[in-house]
Amino acid sequence: MMIYKSIVILLVLGILVNDCDSTLSKSDKKSPKAVKQKVGPVSSTVQDRHLVVEQPTAKDIVAHHQAYYKETNRNWFSGAVLGYVTPWNNHGYNIAKQFGGKFSMISPVWLQLKRTGKHQYEITGLHDLDAGWVEDVRKAGSSRQVKMVPRVLFDGWNSKDYTALLSDSMEQMKLAQKLIEVSTSNKFDGYVLEVWSQLAGKVNRQLALLISYICRVLHNANQVCILVIPPAKGLDKEVFDQEDFEALEKDVDAFSLMTYDFSSLQRPGPNAPLAWVHGCVEKLVPTPDKDDELSDAEFNSFVRKRGKILLGLNLYGYDFTPDGGGAMLGKRFAEMLAEVLSTSNRPPKISYDSEAEEHFVEIRTKRGKHLIFYPTLWSLQKRIELAQELGTGLSLWELGQGMDYFYDLI
Repeated sequence: MMIYKSIVILLVLGILVNDCDSTLSKSDKKSPKAVKQKVGPVSSTVQDRHLVVEQPTAKDIVAHHQAYYKETNRNWFSGAVLGYVTPWNNHGYNIAKQFGGKFSMISPVWLQLKRTGKHQYEITGLHDLDAGWVEDVRKAGSSRQVKMVPRVLFDGWNSKDYTALLSDSMEQMKLAQKLIEVSTSNKFDGYVLEVWSQLAGKVNRQLALLISYICRVLHNANQVCILVIPPAKGLDKEVFDQEDFEALEKDVDAFSLMTYDFSSLQRPGPNAPLAWVHGCVEKLVPTPDKDDELSDAEFNSFVRKRGKILLGLNLYGYDFTPDGGGAMLGKRFAEMLAEVLSTSNRPPKISYDSEAEEHFVEIRTKRGKHLIFYPTLWSLQKRIELAQELGTGLSLWELGQGMDYFYDLI
C-alpha cells in the first residue's frame, strides 16, 4: 500500500513542485540546452560507461539510450532468451537482426489459429511472413542456432469450438496436423502457443492433455513447443499453478511466464515488482528447503524445471495521467525527457522505488502531468540477476519497445 499512497501524493503535489520553477528570477535561471545524443555502436559497454546505476539521470538516459556495445553478438546471459517481435513495431525486426547472437529463440507475433468447421482448422497471418528477414535473423543468430518460433494465438474461438477440441481426438489430430503443415512449409522451428489464459483456468486438466498432445506431435517433427502462461495473482486457485506446471513440464520445452502488468491504469504503480516476480517462479517450482538432502536425480530435475521457465521482462512502461494514460515505449520516454531537459531549468528527477526495485519519474508538460514507470538499466539488471539466481531463462516483450542500450545487459 505504501507504493500506491506515494503515487497518489506525487500526482497531487506534482503541480506544486513544477510551479516552483516559475518563482525563479531571470538571474537564477540558466538557459536549458538540448542534450547531445550518441547513436549506434560504441567501443564500451553500459557498465564501462557507468550507466548501470541506482540513481540514473534523465540527461544520461537521453544521451546514451541509442548507443550500444559494438560486439552485438556477445551474450552475457547464459540461459535461454526468447524475444518477441510484432508486425506493428518495425524496430523490433531490426533488433532481432542486429542483436541476433543474444537470442535463443525469436517469436514473431504473426499467426492466428482458427476453427472453421468440424475437423477443419486454418492459420491466418502468414501475409506478415518475411522470408528474407527470417533468413537474416538465422544468420545473425547462428552462434546460438536461433530458432524461429512464431506465436500462434487461438483466435475467435467460442465455447463450442473449445468443447469440440477438448473432447474429440480427431479434432486434436487435425489441429496438430495443420500446425505441422504450416511450420514445415514455412521452415519454422516450432511454435509459441497462446491459449491458456483464454480459458481462465476453467478446464486446466483437459487443456493440459491437449497441449501435451500437441507438443508430442511437434516433437515428432523436430519442432519446439513453448507455452505462454499467466503470472500468479495471489489467488487461492491460480489460473496456472504448480500442479499445471508439473502436468506439462515433460512435454513443453519452455514456459513463457508473463511477469509484467502487475499494475494497471486503474491501479497505478510498478510494472513488475521484483519480489512478486520472484514469487511467481517459486509458486511454479519451489526452491527446496535448505535442510532437504536432494539426490542427484532430484537436483537435476529441479534445475531442468527451473530452466524451462522464461522469466518475462517488459521493455515497455506505463504513463499514468489524471485521465488514465497508457503504455510507454522507450522512444517516447526519451523524447519526453529530452523535451523537459531542453525547455525547463528543472531537469526531471528519476526516482527509485526500493520496494518494487523500479524507477519512476514525474513529468509536467504542456499536455499535462505524467507519472511514468519505465525500465532502466538498473532495474533490468536486477531482474536478469534474479533469473540467473533462480536458474530461469528470459522472455522479452517486446523487441523494439525498449532502448537499444538495454541489449548490452543480455
